[in-house]
Amino acid sequence: IKFGEKHNFDISQGVVDVSLSDKKVRVSKKYPDGLYQFQREGVDFIRQAKGRVILADEMGVGKTITSLAFMQMYAGKTLVVSPASVIYKWEMECEKWTDRTVSVVGTGKEEMQQTDVHVMSYGIMTARYDELATKPYDLLIFDESHYLLHYRSQRSRVARALIGISADKVLFLSGTPFLNRPAELFPLLNMLSPASYSSYFSFVRRYCGASYDEFDGWIKPADVVTNKEELLSRLSGILLRRTKRDVLKELPELTRTLVPVNITNRASYSNAINGVRKWRQEQETVSYATTLTKLTAAAQAIGLGKVLSGVGLARDILNSEEKVVIFAHHKAVVSKIADMLSEYGVLTIVGDVSNKQRQKNVVEFLKSGNGIRVMVISTAGAEGIDLYSASNIIFIERSWTPAKEEQAESRCHRIGQTNPVTAWYLVAKDTYDEKMADTVDRKRKVFGEVIRQDEIVTTVLEDIINL
Repeated sequence: IKFGEKHNFDISQGVVDVSLSDKKVRVSKKYPDGLYQFQREGVDFIRQAKGRVILADEMGVGKTITSLAFMQMYAGKTLVVSPASVIYKWEMECEKWTDRTVSVVGTGKEEMQQTDVHVMSYGIMTARYDELATKPYDLLIFDESHYLLHYRSQRSRVARALIGISADKVLFLSGTPFLNRPAELFPLLNMLSPASYSSYFSFVRRYCGASYDEFDGWIKPADVVTNKEELLSRLSGILLRRTKRDVLKELPELTRTLVPVNITNRASYSNAINGVRKWRQEQETVSYATTLTKLTAAAQAIGLGKVLSGVGLARDILNSEEKVVIFAHHKAVVSKIADMLSEYGVLTIVGDVSNKQRQKNVVEFLKSGNGIRVMVISTAGAEGIDLYSASNIIFIERSWTPAKEEQAESRCHRIGQTNPVTAWYLVAKDTYDEKMADTVDRKRKVFGEVIRQDEIVTTVLEDIINL
């Protein structure tokens, strides 16, 4: 179901007034270069709704870019609140798609930088509410807004207060298909338009088939949607959802997205890297094979340090009722991810799994309706399997050459796949992961270049020594 179908999108390039004195930021009359047509239509939908919208596009369609384009064209000072796992991705995309200054707000006591855009996690939003309440934001963007579905939670109360204090424009971003569970929409609708959506009980009675339980006195939404056409009509001006299938003709078959993250085990990584640096300084010459062995501890530390962010991203995809394939190198990383996502139905394939068991796991993953939604694979176990029932791939650990990553991508991006595929690459900030990713991705862009793994390992080692 595509919300917003009743709108005739106005593709004009007018600009709304950003007039509050402390919120003034230069706005542009022009769409940022590189937007797809459906993203331009998304910007216009938001503008027609006066900047108060639930943007529920499926993951991989580009909610982040659409919301940043709207900000660039129509909004002033902006606060972006997202899960901690993607705050640096927001910073990166803001720098890429807009001319605004942007800063990430951390846990420290330091003052927020005087930038056009502040990016922070939900936890930081709650912790620094008193300070945020004094800042006049023109636009609030809440990414993965299902974090706000518990009406009485502390972060929902803080978000509601911030909206009430100063924000003229509010965007809730979530890939969750809310129409299947309209009761979950109410907290967001109430924050967007409290006059129109003031009573939860009235809403769930009308649209969720709720009934009153005389035994415990609670009103319980049933697992149905009632008065569906009326609900769609009411939502058509404030909720927009497009799936990958809806925009299939515009999206590329495969999109690679870098996700910068902080590792959670900085001390372990530092100890491992210091060991590599000390070893190298003691050697006159080193071989490629020995270097790779010495980097193993640091590589595993990076992988383990990215698990929490990777699991957070996977949960966001899974909450959109999609499947996900996750790649890692080390068994310890595979095992930890599988344990943390067990509630979603997880299968794993590692290098020492028998061919018979590998194929059995693949068949189970390709089925629908059996509760299996996650496949976690070690790179060594990636060859010769079809996983086309998933269109989202997460790479927790990078490979030394693009060929191995492309082979892993092809497990989903192959015959039988009916949706565009998104490959999410996690890159650990302030580690050699950044240098490796930069080198691999730069060489990938050189068409036909033969890329030797030992060259990349040597480049990374030199970077470590020179830190």
